[in-house]
Amino acid sequence: MNILKRLIRFFLVLGCVSFLAYLLFDYVLMPYIVSRKDTRILLDVRNMTWDRAASLLRREGFIPMRGEAKPRSDLTPFTVLDQRPRPGSKVRLGRRVYLDISTVEKEILFPNLIGKTLRGAEIILREYQMEIDTLIWNYSDKPYGVVFKQTIDPGTYVIRGTGVGLFVSLGLKSWKVPDVVGMSQFAAVREIEKAGLEVRDIRYVFRDDLLAYTVLSQSVKGGTVLDRPDGITLIVSQLPEERHD
Repeated sequence: MNILKRLIRFFLVLGCVSFLAYLLFDYVLMPYIVSRKDTRILLDVRNMTWDRAASLLRREGFIPMRGEAKPRSDLTPFTVLDQRPRPGSKVRLGRRVYLDISTVEKEILFPNLIGKTLRGAEIILREYQMEIDTLIWNYSDKPYGVVFKQTIDPGTYVIRGTGVGLFVSLGLKSWKVPDVVGMSQFAAVREIEKAGLEVRDIRYVFRDDLLAYTVLSQSVKGGTVLDRPDGITLIVSQLPEERHD
């Protein structure tokens, strides 16, 4: 009887020890052995060329794959920008590693900014992913704050990120009075406004030897250069039977 109890106890202990050994082997030793054998720390291949990065990854037991292609003007084409998984990660051998690479920047037509306000030009350049690298204010025949010249001709092929110099108007430094004598009233007013001046007053006189609304004289002689935009008064013909309000 004692022998039987001893045998039962022996087999129970043996079973418990065997079960514990199984658990230790299956859940501790095997994962450790597998991790040591089937995983590796992933190299950092960023800033390498695609060919070199792909070769190193294959040598380490990984599968290089093309990721996103991103235009970059500051890098040689096919330079690795980023990788997934991240460098330094413990990665299973045979896993795919995705590499984002640089590509040639696509050229686009440079926009025409002449006649745009400075604010409008900035908005357009932002949409084109470009920037102003030089801003010069000067006098011109354009209104204040309007672009009258750009250092890159409109329609020129450039890459995104290109900087441009803009010349922005301070307005007129001086105003040259146009000679409008003999013009129609409508044409005369248009010429004076184009010169950056304004018509202050129009006075009518009866003349039956000229077409109606012909400019007879102007208060400031044509060709005069003004240092400030004074108004111009016009004397205009009118037929005797007509009345002007």
